Formats: sequence, structure tokens, C-alpha cells
Amino acid sequence: MGTLEERSAENSKKAQQFPKSVQFAIVQVMPNTVNGAYWGFTDMRTIRQYLEDIAKDNNLSVKKLGSNDCLVEVNPAYLLKALNMIDAEAFNHAEMDKIKMKMAEAQEELVKFLIAKGKAGNFSGTVGVYCINNVPTISYKGTNYPAFRLPLNIVQNYLTNFGYQIQVGNRFVDASQVKGQELYDACKLAPTKTGVFINIKAVRPAQWYMEAEKARKQNKKAMK
Repeated sequence: MGTLEERSAENSKKAQQFPKSVQFAIVQVMPNTVNGAYWGFTDMRTIRQYLEDIAKDNNLSVKKLGSNDCLVEVNPAYLLKALNMIDAEAFNHAEMDKIKMKMAEAQEELVKFLIAKGKAGNFSGTVGVYCINNVPTISYKGTNYPAFRLPLNIVQNYLTNFGYQIQVGNRFVDASQVKGQELYDACKLAPTKTGVFINIKAVRPAQWYMEAEKARKQNKKAMK
């Protein structure tokens, strides 16, 4: 099995079999897999030399946030396969199961949040997505913002389904209508670099959310 130093050296050697762009992406993302996340954050200066190669790899994705920050995503199946090749003892299929479980939990919490805020009426506020914390909040200047360990495309689907808008510039736009880079331009990396902030607003009547909650409870009851 070898000493920790020998194992680390061997892992570093194994990692070199991957292209530099993949190595870079894995380094950004790997610490966050413990919380079920397959994304991380960096800046344009750091990632610029890898952008061309990353663009050619379907398993990697980079989105610009604001003028300088960047979101790095790695296909979770590919990520865990690569990590398993580097250190099979540290990363295995259980890690993929954990990512799936944590994502399912986060989606359930997001739905509960959207319904609760919609029921309250006239909700407009800031939430975190792409959270990498082990708690469902992002704290900044004494305020705890609700945050979800979910990628933006999944969050956008729920916002659309539950009648929410996303703030783009100085206006709110139906979530389904915000596309491409415009969607990421609506985001801002949290100063703590533990997630991404977006501003959302509920636009359906409070009664609609009450009915949605009732329907969800009935569906769960029927599935038991």
C-alpha cells in the first residue's frame, strides 16, 4: 500500500495521463465532490491557457460569471471514472451514488422552498445555486442566503415549472426565456466563492402554490 507520500507520488504520476485541461478541471472540482458537487470556481487569468482544449472536451464545461469569474463543471460520471483511475481506494461507485442522493435531496428542498415562498406572496430575493457548502446556505455579511447544491440548468427547470422569473440586468424575465450566456450573466459568484447568487421572483398567485403543495402531498401519499 505504501506510505502516504508514496501514494501521493503515485497518484500524481497517474494524473499525468490526462490532458492538462482535464487535470486542471479535476483539481478545481475534486474538493467539492465530498458535498455532492461536480463543479468549482476559478478566474479567467487562471483558466485562460486551458480554454481552447476544454472547449473540445464534451465532459468539461466553463461558463463565464461576470467580468472575471468562471464556473467549471465536469461530467460527474467522467469525473468519478477519472478519479477512480487515479486512486481507486478514495473514489468508487459509492461516490456517484452519493452525488445522486445529494442532488435528489437538494431538488426536494428547492421545490419546498419555491412553494413556501410562492405561498407567502410577492416573494423576490437572492438564492444560491452551485453551492459547494455542506450546509444549505451561503453566508455573507451576516446574512444567510438559501442555497442549493444544484446546477443552474436544473434550477432553471424548477423555476420555470413553478412560475418564477430571473433578474437579468434591471428587469425580471420568465425563467424559461433566459437562455445561453445571458443565463450566466444573470449570476454572480458569491464573495465567499462557495456558490453563485441569482435573484428570482415568484409571479403566480399564492393560491396556485397552495394547490401545487396539495397536489404534491397527494402524489406522495398515493406512492406509499
